Amino acid sequence: MVRGPDLAEDWRYASEQFVKKLPGKQCIAIKGNYNLTFDGVDMMGGRLSKERRPGLQRISFVAHSLGGLIARYVIDRLYEQTSRRWAAGLEPISFITFATRHLGSRGYK
Repeated sequence: MVRGPDLAEDWRYASEQFVKKLPGKQCIAIKGNYNLTFDGVDMMGGRLSKERRPGLQRISFVAHSLGGLIARYVIDRLYEQTSRRWAAGLEPISFITFATRHLGSRGYK
């Protein structure tokens, strides 16, 4: 299992590959929650949902492990239930997670 700076380096490499495969698209690697996992999904997702990028119109999420749960939280925060619209007019495109336990852990009681 890769942890710490090596994992961040892997995602930096992945984002570079996304940029190569999707020319003209904006690819942003977020690492504002790095080493803050004890804050919990709600606080980490809250920090991420407050980040804004000028000119951003469409959004996709690619996340790993706990990042998948954080991304789900952010999606809920960005979608305005009352107006049934996305915050800041964002158009959702993709939601992709790797090794995320969306249904919890089988052996945990």
